[in-house]
Amino acid sequence: LLEGLKLNLFGAYTYNIVENSQYLPTSVWANGQAYKGTKKMESLLGNMMLTYKKGWKKHFFDVLALAELQKETYTGYYTTVSNFSTDKFGYNNLQAGAVRLWEGTNSYYEQPRLASFMGRFNYTYADRYVLTLNARTDASSKFGANHKWGFFPSISAAWVVSEEKFMKRLPVVDNLKFRIGYGLAGNQSGIDSYTTLNLVKPNGVVPVGNSAVVSLGDLRNTNPDLKWEVKHTFNTGFDVALFGNRLLLSANYYNSRTTDMLYLYNVSVPPFTYNTLLANIGSMRNWGTEIAIGITPLKTKDMELNINANVTFQRNKLLSLSGMYNG
Repeated sequence: LLEGLKLNLFGAYTYNIVENSQYLPTSVWANGQAYKGTKKMESLLGNMMLTYKKGWKKHFFDVLALAELQKETYTGYYTTVSNFSTDKFGYNNLQAGAVRLWEGTNSYYEQPRLASFMGRFNYTYADRYVLTLNARTDASSKFGANHKWGFFPSISAAWVVSEEKFMKRLPVVDNLKFRIGYGLAGNQSGIDSYTTLNLVKPNGVVPVGNSAVVSLGDLRNTNPDLKWEVKHTFNTGFDVALFGNRLLLSANYYNSRTTDMLYLYNVSVPPFTYNTLLANIGSMRNWGTEIAIGITPLKTKDMELNINANVTFQRNKLLSLSGMYNG
C-alpha cells in the first residue's frame, strides 16, 4: 500500500468426500450384511494480514495485524442391512436385504466456527537485542455462550551476543544467541461442536396406539460453562554456530502448566443423569530439555555432508483431576 506497508488477503476452500462400502457374504456373516456410508468435509478459510516494516539507524521494527475466519462443515450418513438370500447383489442393492430399523442407520451434521485476531510487535536494536510482543484473541463456537472468547498474550526476548564488539576477538564463533520467552496458548480440540448444548438421542422404539414411535432422551450431561483450555509456557535457550557454521549446537528448556484442562470426569448419579461430565477443572505440568547438534564434516564446491542429532528429556505430571463444578 505504501513503502513498508503491505496488505495480504488469503482465501481457501477445501472439499473432501469419502465413500465406504462393505459387504460380508453369507459364508462369513450369517445371512450376509451390507454397509454403505459417506463422509463429507468442507472448510472455508479467509484471512487479512497487514504488515509494516521500518528501519532507522540502528533501530528496526515490524508490526503485524491479522484477522482470520474459519468455518468447517462435517456431515455424513451410513446404512447397514442384513438378511440377504444371495451374495450376488453385494452392497449395490441394499433393498435386497432387510433394513435394520434400529441402529442400522445413522447421520450427523457439525459446523464449528473460529474467529481469530492477532497483533505482533517486533523490535530490534543494532542487530543485537530483540523484543517481540504478541497478543491474540480467539472465539470458538464450541464453547459456552459466556466463554467463547479467549485471550492469549506472549512476550519473548533475544540477545545476539556474537554481534557484540568483544566477541569479534573470537572468529571461531559465527553466532551466539540467547533466548527467553513466556506466553499463553489456547486449546479447543478436546470437545465436539455442540458439547455445551442440550442434545437428545434416540433411546428405542415404544408403542403409541397402533404405531411404533422412537423415544428420545438426553445424549449426555450438559456443561454450558466449557471454556478454553490454557497452557502457560516459559522457555529459554541458546544457539551456537562455530567454525564457519560447520558445528551447530542448540539447547532449549521449557516449563509449561496447563489450566482449565478439558477432561471427562467421573461424577455421581444423581444429581447428574450420566456418570461422566466434560469440564475445565484439571491441571497438568510439562517440562523438559531439548538438545540438538549439527556437524558438517564435508563441504566442497559440489558436495556437502550434514549430520544432525537431537535428544529430548521430558517429564509430564498430572497436578489435579478434582475440583468443584456448579457447587
